[in-house]
Formats: sequence, structure tokens, C-alpha cells
Amino acid sequence: MDQAIRTRVATEESQRFLATFEASDQDGLNNVDLSGSPTLRTTINDKFEPFDKDGLNNVDTSGMPTTNRLANFVKNPDVESLARVAEELRSPDLIAEVTDQREEAEARAFVKVHPDYQPDDGNYDLIREWLTQRGLAFNADNLGKAFRSLVRTGEMEALGGRHNLRESEKLSVMALAKSGHADAAVAQYLEFAFPNADDRWVDGQEFLADVDTLAVRNEAVAFVHYHSRPIQDSPEWEKYKRGYFKRRPMVTMADLDACWELFQKDEKQVQRDRLVFGQPDAPPPTAQELDALDDEGIDKLYHKTLRHYAYTAKKSAGILV
Repeated sequence: MDQAIRTRVATEESQRFLATFEASDQDGLNNVDLSGSPTLRTTINDKFEPFDKDGLNNVDTSGMPTTNRLANFVKNPDVESLARVAEELRSPDLIAEVTDQREEAEARAFVKVHPDYQPDDGNYDLIREWLTQRGLAFNADNLGKAFRSLVRTGEMEALGGRHNLRESEKLSVMALAKSGHADAAVAQYLEFAFPNADDRWVDGQEFLADVDTLAVRNEAVAFVHYHSRPIQDSPEWEKYKRGYFKRRPMVTMADLDACWELFQKDEKQVQRDRLVFGQPDAPPPTAQELDALDDEGIDKLYHKTLRHYAYTAKKSAGILV
């Protein structure tokens, strides 16, 4: 009999013996000590209960919440506790997991406040790059700053919002404006600014009635007007426009033409007054400046005052206006 057969026979006989083995007989006699044979002892599958079926033998479990919290932490560790463990263990994998969980929580908070953000890999990369360039942390507030900045510059689009024209799109509008097709240029500008207009407005009338589109419409008209007219931009022109349209919420090409015509007339009048009367609108000298004047300075101030008086008197009488 070889070793394999002996092993098989021994195993079968042991199993047959253990199947019928009893540590004691029915009278409780001939007991066999099984303390040294754990495999021969019957395992009791008894669930712990703090009290028995009669409500007696109650067990104080007031000291067990710590054990319960430990079990909960093992199953679902909170981020801060996990961060402390990662720091103590200096585990790269654990540190990466903590970072991911924190960033996911900040991202969820950001999306909740900015439902117009369009989640995709490209937008995520743009925001991540924006934060990295400025050395800002990945949190909800900074994510909001990045999103608003990128939308404002046209690098990212908000869901349902306007689209900031790219340089190529602006050139296309400028070409139409310079060729004399002002209306078509304005329409093209608005098509670029609202690429999904058909999904938001039923028709053009509804689009024009929406106050949210007014600022972009005025922007389109101003852009086309500037590139279709021989206008020289200047701080004075911008200031004049602000005053002229202060009580006019909607701007048209005709409005801008009228404004420009009045601005030119006003500028000519100002230049003529400067040539004839010097600078009548200059602020009066201070007391310190008057004290410091010599005889020649007093004489110049006297004649300047006379010229200013003549200018205001004639203007009030309707002369040179």
C-alpha cells in the first residue's frame, strides 16, 4: 500500500468516526476531555443580545458607541479623519484618495450654485488651468471665479447664455458692415452670440421682447455702427454716448447716427470757443495761486476774466451758437 492510499483511507476513517462521535454517553458518563482538540468541539453560533428572552441579565452597552463609530469609520471614513490617517501614514495612494474626495465635494457645491455650467472634460481642463496659472485652491468659490472669467472672455460657454464672439466671428461681421450691409451684419452678430436661439425663443418677436437680450442687441448695433461709419473713437465720444443714451434703453443705427451728428457739432463748438476765448471752462484760481501772482500774472488774469465774461454774455444772447 503506497502513501497516497494510506492517506485516503485515514481521511475516510477519520470522517466516519467523527460523524458518530459523542464526547459523553446518554447518562453523562465516560466523558472525553476535548480541551486539547478544538476541531472536535461543537461551535456555538449564538448572536450577542444585551438581555435574555425574559428581560433579565441586562448588559450595560453605554460604553459601546465608540466601538460602533469605529466600525462606521472603517466602512465609510469621513474625509477629515482620512486626511489625518493619510498624513500620519504618508501614503501617496491614501493622500490621492483624500484629494479626490475633497475636490469632488467642492465640485458638487460649485455645480449646485452654477447650474449653467456645462460639465465636460474640456471645460474641466480650462478651469483647472485657470486655477493653476493663478495659484488658487480647488474650491467652490475659486471654481466660480474661474467659470465667470472664462465665460466673460469667450473661452467657455454657459448653458442657455450668450456666446462671446471669437476674433474670426468678429471679422465676419466686420466684413458685412464695411460692405454696406449693416442690417445683415447685426443679424450675423446676434446669430453668433446666440447659436441656440431656436431652442430658447419661438420667433424673432419673442427674442426682441426678451429684456435679457437687450444688452447684446445694443452691443451688436454699436459694433456694426462703428465698423460701418467713418467714426473716430475717443473718450469724449464714449462719454457723450453715455449721456445721450442715459434714458434710452434701446439703441438703433439711426439713434447712433443722430448721436454722432450732435457730437460733431458740439465738438466743433468747443474747439471754436477754445480758439476765440481760450479755455473758458478752466477752474478758477485758488487763494494761494492769487497770492503768488506778480503784476504780469494779475494783468493776464484780468484780461482772461474779461474774455470769459464776453464769451458767456454773447453765448447767453444767442451769438456764436
